[in-house]
Amino acid sequence: QAFAMLYDMTGFDLRTFSNNLEKLVLYVGERGDIRAEDVAKVLERSKQDPIYELTGAISDRDPVLSMTLLDSVLQSGLHHLQVFTAIVNQMRKLLLAKVFIQSPQGRSWQPGIPYNAFTSRVLPVIKDYDQGLVTVLSQWEEGLYPEDSGVENENKKRGKQKKKKPDRKDKQDLMVAANPKNPYPIYLTLKKADKFGLEELKSLYLELGRTDIKLKRSVRNPRLAWEETIFKICGTKSN
Repeated sequence: QAFAMLYDMTGFDLRTFSNNLEKLVLYVGERGDIRAEDVAKVLERSKQDPIYELTGAISDRDPVLSMTLLDSVLQSGLHHLQVFTAIVNQMRKLLLAKVFIQSPQGRSWQPGIPYNAFTSRVLPVIKDYDQGLVTVLSQWEEGLYPEDSGVENENKKRGKQKKKKPDRKDKQDLMVAANPKNPYPIYLTLKKADKFGLEELKSLYLELGRTDIKLKRSVRNPRLAWEETIFKICGTKSN
């Protein structure tokens, strides 16, 4: 039943089938068998959201699969700026994960660590790391947005708008584990982050800013801009 469901959700492409099977093996860990409910839980998002497969291939540094999936996503009718947003979000997650890995708390993470060990040993450390980040951000907010009625009244007289405080969503965007109740995607992100160097991710994030300008200002085919960016992300391996 699990095999039939995997085939139905993956199709006949051997590369995609193999990648999805590897995800399932990592997910079940030492349990020894893959069940239909495992397939549904791990792969349902991939079926519903082809961009998820594209961002996964890019962060796996697989240029051939990335270009194939890019064609599929663009032909589906999605606007190229929607694709851009998804890739930026994925690269941001990789950058945040890499910063954690290279932090003192990141010593709890080891390349190749089993999923079960990750949930029991690493995930609690990530939660503490994120909570420390939230505390720091809250302290910054207190300095940037003082609750001083005199200042607020003076600003109103001068016609100035009150500064809007960052909401919880803004803070979640800077967390390694924004949704710790769903740890498997976090595990995969850290594994993918091991494929990059920290300075490399910073540089690639800036490169995405240049891609944004090309997509919004250039009259060229947006696919050409994406080809350049994807090959830059996938083409250079970290040391």
